[in-house]
Amino acid sequence: MEREMIEKIKKIDWHADWGGSSPLLDISFAPELYFYGMERKFGKKYSSVLVIIKGGIAQGYLPEMEYEKLGKYLADRIRTVENAEKWSAEFIGLADEMYSIIGLAPDKFLKKWKISKRIYGDFGAYAEATKTVFDVAGKELSHRTRNILAASRKYCENFYSQSTKTYQKAISKMIKPTGYGTEDMLYMTRNELINFMGTKKVPPIETLRGRRTYCGIYFAGRKMIFLDKKDVQDIEDFWLGSKRYEQISGTVAFRGKAIGKCRVIRDFRGARIKTGEILVTGMTDPNYVPLMKKAGAIVTDGGGLLCHAAIVARELKKPCIIGTKIATQALHDGDLVEVDAESGVVKILEKIGREADY
Repeated sequence: MEREMIEKIKKIDWHADWGGSSPLLDISFAPELYFYGMERKFGKKYSSVLVIIKGGIAQGYLPEMEYEKLGKYLADRIRTVENAEKWSAEFIGLADEMYSIIGLAPDKFLKKWKISKRIYGDFGAYAEATKTVFDVAGKELSHRTRNILAASRKYCENFYSQSTKTYQKAISKMIKPTGYGTEDMLYMTRNELINFMGTKKVPPIETLRGRRTYCGIYFAGRKMIFLDKKDVQDIEDFWLGSKRYEQISGTVAFRGKAIGKCRVIRDFRGARIKTGEILVTGMTDPNYVPLMKKAGAIVTDGGGLLCHAAIVARELKKPCIIGTKIATQALHDGDLVEVDAESGVVKILEKIGREADY
């Protein structure tokens, strides 16, 4: 049965939707967001979600066909400025409620968090829907409507990074009896943390560290299925295929061209980049801005036109291609590439395939 499931996952055309240092505690809310929250708020839901975690950096994928259909469906609901304003008001209202929850003292936060599954799902559904309609059908909407959506999305941009910090503060006060580190505990699921709060029982340390190091999570309906490293590599090898890539493609976030050596960065902590190098990463967040300022161009696996990388690239006027899905796998430190952000293509001019010297 497991082999059948892996083959099923491989056959899906996946859209690289988001990426970053989201802990499993947040990721395990995926069913509430993509299934129940979407259906409650918009009458539509996804059939499945795939998340891959490597070294504490997660990348989320959605079925491409469903993503496109949902964007067009949502665009029909938001054609007028009046509808966009109502949409934005509810989204920001949910965001304010979420910000108030993560702003609580650690003990109060955990009590509120334990019973806030629905509000997390509704907020996440609006965050996802806003990004999706903008990416898929943004050009069909009026300039005013696009600005309303972009402003509401930007208002909520820092929620998940702030949420992670709140988890860390709350968990740091609970871990002494376990002997585990805070980073380990972030890779419990929501249900496991709730169980720990009641029984003080936690999954084996090897399980939590294995999840953080290299794993996949496949969500389908109410099922949350963990994939081991071998399964994830099988899926990623299928995406890459056996051929040598000469170019990869994605969505243009800011136009321009640049030639330079790649710097593949999966975690901003301790990362370095030389001026003019091409920043290749899963997705960016505010911690990446110093690296982005030095980069000659930016290429990401995931994201849409309202993602952090796209917004900052436009502000910095840096060529930027997002949503390639495979950039961090197909490119390596030192590869010489041309980022053609006029046509949305990254051309590999010279393949090094090894780590740079520093």
